[in-house]
Amino acid sequence: MHISILEDGFRIKLTSGIKTVFWREVKEIHAYKSDMMIYDEICMDIHLPESIITITEQTKR
Repeated sequence: MHISILEDGFRIKLTSGIKTVFWREVKEIHAYKSDMMIYDEICMDIHLPESIITITEQTKR
């Protein structure tokens, strides 16, 4: 995943292609810590009208 910040949203490169998300489309954002046993990973779920995008510490910028 690659993320580019835009003035009114962001563009994210997913395995299925590039998606542009506008801030007005975002319904909720949930940030949480995922216990990976050996280490913890910070995650963020971005809820859109018809999908959820998950970004983690491993996501490339």
